[in-house]
Amino acid sequence: MEEGLFQSFSKLKILKISNNNKLTSEVVKEAFQNISTTLRELALTSNNFTTLEIDQNLNLTTLDLSMSDFSSLTKICPRQSPFLHTLQNLVLKSTNISGIPRYIFSCVPNLQILILEDNNLTSILSFCNIFHKNRTAQNDLITLGLGNTSLSGNISTNVFRCFPKLTSLKLDRNGLTDIPNFCNTKYNVRVPRIKQLKG
Repeated sequence: MEEGLFQSFSKLKILKISNNNKLTSEVVKEAFQNISTTLRELALTSNNFTTLEIDQNLNLTTLDLSMSDFSSLTKICPRQSPFLHTLQNLVLKSTNISGIPRYIFSCVPNLQILILEDNNLTSILSFCNIFHKNRTAQNDLITLGLGNTSLSGNISTNVFRCFPKLTSLKLDRNGLTDIPNFCNTKYNVRVPRIKQLKG
C-alpha cells in the first residue's frame, strides 16, 4: 500500500481490508494518511495486527478488528480522553484480549455495541467498578456480546447494573452455572431495558 493511498476518495464511507496476513499496522497507518473524514465504517479483520493507530479526526461509527492479536484494549484505546468520540459499534471477536481498561467509556463515550466474543476475559467482573470509578463517562451501551469468553460459575447481577440502556446481552458458550437474576428481591429491575438474553 502506498502512502496516502485513500486520500483521493473524498466520499469514502465504508472500507474493509481483511485477510491480509502480511499486512502490518504500520503500512495501514501510512496508507491512511489524509484519508477522508467521511469514513464511517472500518473493518480490519483477520490481519496480522498487534497494534493500531487511528487518526483522531476520523468520524468512525463502526470499527471491526476481529481475528487480530491485540491482546490488550490499551493498544486500541491508549488514553482516557475521548479518542474515538463518534464510535458506536466496536467488534473485537477473537482478538486475544483478556481485560477491559478502566477508562474504556471515556475513550469511546458514545459506544452502543460492544462485541467481545471468543476471547479469554479475566476481568469482566470489574465492568461496573470501572464505570463507577469514572462517573464523568457516558454509558449508552445497548448490546454486549460476551459469548465464549471463558466466563464460569455464577455471575452477579451487579456486573451489569451500570448499563441502564442495555437491551441485548449474549452469554452463550461459557461455563456458567447460573443465569443472572435481573430483578432483586424487591423486584426492582437492575437492567430495566433488557429484551434479549442469550445464555
